[in-house]
Amino acid sequence: MHIFKYLPEGAVQIQFIRPYYEYFEDEEGCGYEECTNEDRCTDVPYLINKLVQDRIPFYYRRRTAEFAFHDKRTWIQHCGSHKIPVKIRKVGRRVVFEYCEKLEKKYAQHGKYYKNSPVGKIKVEKHSEVTFGDLTAEDFYRDYEQGLMEAGQEDLT
Repeated sequence: MHIFKYLPEGAVQIQFIRPYYEYFEDEEGCGYEECTNEDRCTDVPYLINKLVQDRIPFYYRRRTAEFAFHDKRTWIQHCGSHKIPVKIRKVGRRVVFEYCEKLEKKYAQHGKYYKNSPVGKIKVEKHSEVTFGDLTAEDFYRDYEQGLMEAGQEDLT
């Protein structure tokens, strides 16, 4: 089977060494796991960050297709939650990592939205602080609500 035609051009093969965990117990009976080959095992998050910087695709081969499928799903969740523009796919027993410009554009536009305010629509970044002069958004709305309450009480008297 000619599997290399499905790999990106210029992709580098990485030797995958899985982490090996041993179970230890301390004097109190509490158990914990520790990676015993941390200096030798493959550091995939480091390779993903290097891929984003250098944009050179890479792949590694797993022992079975099920392991490759599990790795693919794990790293898709990792990259999606951290908004890393990397496309991950499975080709046979190989897990292929490629830089994706479409995802980069998608993640760049994802944080923008419009917020309605008494002043008008304001384009803001998600999770950023909206300011009105020297006031923050919370201070502005609190003062606005207090002004409405005071105006309503003056009308009643």
